[in-house]
Amino acid sequence: SWTATTGKIYTRDCEEKSTPTDLNKIAGKLYTSACCPDDYQVRSQSKDKTKCLRYSSGKKKFEDAQKECFDEGGHLTMFKTKKELDFVLWLLKCQEDTWIGIRDNCEHKNIDCKQNPSQRDIYWVDKEKVQGDVHKAVMKVIDNNNKVEHCVHVGGVYTTFNDNKCSKEYLYVCEKNALRDEIYCP
Repeated sequence: SWTATTGKIYTRDCEEKSTPTDLNKIAGKLYTSACCPDDYQVRSQSKDKTKCLRYSSGKKKFEDAQKECFDEGGHLTMFKTKKELDFVLWLLKCQEDTWIGIRDNCEHKNIDCKQNPSQRDIYWVDKEKVQGDVHKAVMKVIDNNNKVEHCVHVGGVYTTFNDNKCSKEYLYVCEKNALRDEIYCP
């Protein structure tokens, strides 16, 4: 579900269109009064974890998608905990192939994944190494087919992650920090 600045919660299921529901009819907690810029939606998992997400309407290559997100003050979406991983997979389960903020290190100097596949590892677009449960989940399913698949996406015919050529054009999700210390959204 997503919280819009209109004071409504929007829910989405694969088989149904989004339907607005008045906030006072929803049981549970609304953790944030954070605001997001136009075209971005609030993603709130807890009082301390609030991000803004924008789903692309068009497809781009990985680098072009990341550049667009960066130009808007963000990056391709990242999820560094198991809870965030599950949340993102749930959000994107109905989407076409969608770039996320993970790529491998096989194009880096001094790394030769063709000769030594064990050197392959994955990194977030902020250059931090993917670790823990997220690392295990992603590495379990990506295969670097023909040693040319360096960027990671979710969705499409895959119910989880897949790697592909970074030159493929997919949808993408930009993420940025929510505006904090706001009582009312502008």
